[in-house]
Amino acid sequence: MGKLLEFFFKRKLIVYLLTAMIIIGGVASLMQLQVYLVPKSNLPWIMANISGGSLPPEEMEKKVTNKIEQELEGLDIIDSFTSSTSSGSTSITVIAKEGKGEEAKQKVESIVNQKRSEFPKAVENVLIYQANLGDDLLMELALTGSDPEGLYQLAKNSIKPRLEKMKGVKEVTVSESSFQDKIVIQFDKKSLQAYELSPNQLLVQLQNRNTTQSIGTMKNAGTKTVIEIDQSLKHVAEYDNMLIQTPKGVVPLSQLATIQDRRGLASTENVSITKGETFIGISIKRSPTSEIIPTQQLVEEEINKINTEAGGLYKIHTAFESASFIEHSITNLSREVIIGGSLAILVLYVFLRNWRVTTVIATTLPLSILLTFIALLLFGYNLDMVTLIGLSLSVGLIVDAAIVVLESIYHQKENGKELREAIIQGTKEVLAPVLASQLTMVIVFLPMLIANFDEVITPIFSAIAFIVTAAILSSTLVAFFFVPIFAESMLKRDKGIPVSVEAKRGVLIRTFDRLLSFCMRRRLLTLICSFLLFVSVFILGPFVKTNLSIDVTENFIFGEIILPEGTSIEEAKKVVADTEKRLGTFKEITNVYVSGDLQQLQLQVSIVPQAERELDKEQMSIKIQEQVQQIKGIERFSYGNRSSGGVTKVSVDIRGEDLEIAKQLSTQVASFLTNVEGISNVRDDFSIGDEKLTLLPRKDAMERLGITDQALSQELSGYLNEQKVAEITTSGEEADVFAGFPKEEMKHPEQLKHVMIQSESGGKVPLTEIADWQFGKTPQQLVHQDGERVITVSADLLGSDPGKAATQLQAEINKMSIPTGFEVDLSGSLKQQEETMSKALLVFAGAILFIYFIMILQFGRLSHPFIILLTLPMAAVGVVVGLVLTQRAMTAMSIIGVIMLIGIVVSNAILLIDRINLLRSRGMELSEAIIKGTHERVRPVIMTKITAILGMLPMAIGGSFEAPLATVVISGLIFHTIVTLVLVPVLYSYFEGIRTWFDLRKKRRKEKKKFAYNETIPPTD
Repeated sequence: MGKLLEFFFKRKLIVYLLTAMIIIGGVASLMQLQVYLVPKSNLPWIMANISGGSLPPEEMEKKVTNKIEQELEGLDIIDSFTSSTSSGSTSITVIAKEGKGEEAKQKVESIVNQKRSEFPKAVENVLIYQANLGDDLLMELALTGSDPEGLYQLAKNSIKPRLEKMKGVKEVTVSESSFQDKIVIQFDKKSLQAYELSPNQLLVQLQNRNTTQSIGTMKNAGTKTVIEIDQSLKHVAEYDNMLIQTPKGVVPLSQLATIQDRRGLASTENVSITKGETFIGISIKRSPTSEIIPTQQLVEEEINKINTEAGGLYKIHTAFESASFIEHSITNLSREVIIGGSLAILVLYVFLRNWRVTTVIATTLPLSILLTFIALLLFGYNLDMVTLIGLSLSVGLIVDAAIVVLESIYHQKENGKELREAIIQGTKEVLAPVLASQLTMVIVFLPMLIANFDEVITPIFSAIAFIVTAAILSSTLVAFFFVPIFAESMLKRDKGIPVSVEAKRGVLIRTFDRLLSFCMRRRLLTLICSFLLFVSVFILGPFVKTNLSIDVTENFIFGEIILPEGTSIEEAKKVVADTEKRLGTFKEITNVYVSGDLQQLQLQVSIVPQAERELDKEQMSIKIQEQVQQIKGIERFSYGNRSSGGVTKVSVDIRGEDLEIAKQLSTQVASFLTNVEGISNVRDDFSIGDEKLTLLPRKDAMERLGITDQALSQELSGYLNEQKVAEITTSGEEADVFAGFPKEEMKHPEQLKHVMIQSESGGKVPLTEIADWQFGKTPQQLVHQDGERVITVSADLLGSDPGKAATQLQAEINKMSIPTGFEVDLSGSLKQQEETMSKALLVFAGAILFIYFIMILQFGRLSHPFIILLTLPMAAVGVVVGLVLTQRAMTAMSIIGVIMLIGIVVSNAILLIDRINLLRSRGMELSEAIIKGTHERVRPVIMTKITAILGMLPMAIGGSFEAPLATVVISGLIFHTIVTLVLVPVLYSYFEGIRTWFDLRKKRRKEKKKFAYNETIPPTD
């Protein structure tokens, strides 16, 4: 190290050129970093949504879900898969093994395409995609005006193309939920009966029309001509004259049905309302390579132009966007980095009282941050909330190495050495302990990176680990190769010695010296007090809340309003109006958007930024729930999965094939769920299920009449379901054509008794003569996990500790008498939280183990690292006390804080014990070396920890996302630094005293053996 420093002393220009290169490279890297909300990362979740028709859940399960799951079971590149099957829809989620996401997606696509031909004919919609963190959704807009039907066409034909031309915009989608976009052929029941035509016979004829069929090819003299028959329809009116074959002759379709062109008409089954007006939803996605903020700015400029052109006739509102939140978060975090850095530099000057020394140490801050920006760009990271949180955490730690190096340099200068010699000797003296202490702050992240955390948490953890590692390694490099050179240039004219000598020690140092002397005289009392502090962890621990969910949508709350069965469109609109009226009384709420169908309404609430409201998001969620639950005409209110808003989704899974037993178990689970504090909106797959009528065909009667199972199914389907029969293109736009009876024709099971089924002879037979009836209830959805059927009991947990709730629920589940072949387990957020906490404890243990190995390499013995590990509980005391006092929960971000804390606090003790060992190696007595070594390390230790605390302080009082992380580190540092500056010396004296006693005893034994041996040897003449 000395020779390397001598080389740079002779060639300072190299260092200055490198400094200039770092400044230029860092600024250039910062300019090239793109701005996002969170790190962009493809998640190993592959979603397959398959839908069409209105087949009941059991039939969709049998004919679609099971077929796909059978193929998935044989794939070794996936960890697990779940499915949810409802009427006419199947949703399958596949979780791939690490690094196999893209391959798994291709496999799922291949399986679905292979099985597609076996699906029921009505099932024709397939969407397969891979989830990602930091998705491409840019904005959601709401278009309102006095003529909703006309605005719908305007949105599709004018606004959509204009917005898609914006740079960075990938796709614009206009929601069709508020309007109908189909052509309907409504059968007339009396006419069909008069012409003795069944609904299924008419459907078959309609499906065989409007076709284009190729019938052959003519080849002649090198030319080829394709011959086809075009029977496609070009106008809706052509359906009126379409000829239909009936048992009583050919008749036009208009005599059997009414043809309605409903395109653009208001929906009778869906609502989309804001501020009392119907709105058309417009969703905008950005291209993967475009930045959010500049892209949204361009889109907003175009929206302003459209609104100006509208002249008040209509207006586009922004329902959801992330750019303002990102901009606000980035601004706040950037400010926290700057304030934290400024406070760190200020505290350096307060301690050192020397602007030259402060300037030398302060240079490490910008240089290290600029080197970190270069690393971000080289390794493909962006500028987002997570990277800025990592920088905020690092600000106070960056100057640690420089403080210790410069303190050592000044200590050498105090001893009379020339400046250059003091720099070389001082830097060499602390090289090993500083490298070891810095390495501990980096190595603690290794267990975290190899732990199999939740797929959403892992990219965030990895990004913070990279940022902190890059910053600490950069600061170490600067401390050893730049600080010494800067020190020689800046301190040549420095006349004062900033390190206090005995006569000029400050109040803080003198106070600490007295405290240390007191504790060394009363070592047993010190250990007892430390033990009692540690016991307080178990006393205060139950008061610490845990919530490991991550919610970055700070300004939005999403909920679901479930409507009773049979709710009309007018009743649904009344519920929406009442919701808007009640929520409009909150000054924190800026907009309310409600959309959905007659069964479930989606509620989206926009709230002002955190700094502008008195209530936090969880409190707002409680207030909203209280208001909405008072509305007449709703069945229940719950919070959606899109945003937690302080809400934890509670789920208990019941596995087993017998639905009746599963129903009994779900009733038991729902019963004890209601007794848990903070739980509301308890429901299960049966309570939200549908009434079920099972028709049991009489095989003998059907065989006698020549009616097959397939014929019976087709005939009934024609009565019950509106079916797609064609696609027609008119005026350049495609439209689906559906056919069937009006819904009022078949609203009650009693009406089925009048249905006539055609026999093989052509006669009509009442349905009641060929089938028995059985009433029951079926789940609205059928859920599978890894191919096994699961019934889920769900609830919302709000205003209570999820950790305590999970413990209470697990205790209740353990008390249940569960039949053979069934399993009852916690699932969802609570189970995920338990798994995350278990993995976190393993990560903590792994981090401690890695640190122990490093310290063994540093000290060359087992006892000194063990002394340092014994001080870690003091950091735990600080963590618990900090969380209890601030009433903040132990979150996923807090896990990172604890991991960092382990590395930071260990670095304190490493420097302290290394100094004591150095003094003892020079011949100093044990007690004197402990007192003097601790005295010489008090100021650098306190300085480094205060800079770390002040560097993170702005983050601790900042946003709810990062505040728990900073709270954990700050509170842990405060307690550990205060206690261990006396605990480490006391433990060291005990261990070394015991070692000395054993050495003396061993020596005496050897002397006794030697004396006894000499006594047995006879004297020689």
